[in-house]
Amino acid sequence: MGDLAHARPFARRETLGERRLTGLVQPVQQQIQGASPVSADPRRPGEVGLPETRHSGAASNDAIAKPRPAFRVVPAMPWENHFLDALDAADAERLRPDLVLTDLARNQLLDEAGRPMAHVYLPVDCILSVLTVMKDGAQVESRTIGRESGYGLLQALGAPISYERTLAQVAGRAWRAPLASLRQAAEESSAVREAIVRHAQASLLQAAQSTACNTLHRVEQRLCRWLLLTEDRLASETLPLTQEHLAIMLGVQRTTVTAAASQLQERGVIAYTRGKIRVMDRPALTRCACECYEAIQRGASLMLAEPVD
Repeated sequence: MGDLAHARPFARRETLGERRLTGLVQPVQQQIQGASPVSADPRRPGEVGLPETRHSGAASNDAIAKPRPAFRVVPAMPWENHFLDALDAADAERLRPDLVLTDLARNQLLDEAGRPMAHVYLPVDCILSVLTVMKDGAQVESRTIGRESGYGLLQALGAPISYERTLAQVAGRAWRAPLASLRQAAEESSAVREAIVRHAQASLLQAAQSTACNTLHRVEQRLCRWLLLTEDRLASETLPLTQEHLAIMLGVQRTTVTAAASQLQERGVIAYTRGKIRVMDRPALTRCACECYEAIQRGASLMLAEPVD
């Protein structure tokens, strides 16, 4: 099999109040402070190319074949990023002078575990991949970030250190701002602090669900879940993904990915050509995916979408 082969976004919410906010921030900071650095990629942030790596329940029905509002592309988004577009005008103006629209290349390294963080990235049409790396170089994806959120948000409330490897999974644009600018905005605005905490909650939920998924579910189920989330974020049926990249993201051998993708293609669920996967039958892909796809979508909707009275 040659190289394998993009998907949809959050909305605004009312203030929870300083008392509840404090209770949310402290546990999240404790989790971050308790983490430990992992082995470093020899590349510096900004360099392109995948590092050399050594690898050591189906969805219920077609009702979830369409993405929930948390991942849906919506009109009238001037920033084209849900974190920024959910801020009111005053809070957006705090950040505007320091925001730069940046082109990210595929596999461009943004941060390495244990290194100080300098910038926050808020995707527009790219997807970021956050990887947990072992001492022997093996790595597995813990979560992905698209236009629904951003990378480095939580560090604006805590230690400015990266605890994972982060790279651009799919090339595209992202708003970049100095971490110090977001920290200052959070100090000046309770609404910005609340938005950061909500996004951090969703990020932790996705990481926890991915951990369970990687342990308990079959490779084919995990691959389907991953393809669905990627399609949602890019709002496209064609996904620019290679066999090597999929193996790294799923933490498995390339031959294992080849076998799983071949079975899906034989059933008409996907089609692949060199460097690309096309989703041919989304309802079938949803049925093949594990429950984690719906769990991640539901969690993101609850934490990041407009509260329902």
